[in-house]
Amino acid sequence: MAHDTPQVRDGVLTLKQTDGGGAAIPVESSDWWHWLDEPQTTIFRFFSRQGSFTARRERKSGGQYWYAYRRHQGKLHKAYLGKSEELYLARLDTTAVLLLKQFEHHTNRFNHN
Repeated sequence: MAHDTPQVRDGVLTLKQTDGGGAAIPVESSDWWHWLDEPQTTIFRFFSRQGSFTARRERKSGGQYWYAYRRHQGKLHKAYLGKSEELYLARLDTTAVLLLKQFEHHTNRFNHN
């Protein structure tokens, strides 16, 4: 369910638990790095003032890499995040800005045609 997807807001990962409770893990803490490396961790949502996206871990070329996805006006935009050990808060924020710029470029291109 979408509302059960782990979420990062204000630098904190929030996990829903089966008992209805939740856990809060600061991004870049040891618990954050441990959570990212767990085999069942494949998705989370990221929200900031710069924008939002869904992060997904995918297996490619024998490794596992994270990608950011965001849909805007029916078009899916994708950005490379990196390996788990590269998912610092600054990188997540920068990617949110990158996706926002992709949207603006896409929107401006269609508004001028």
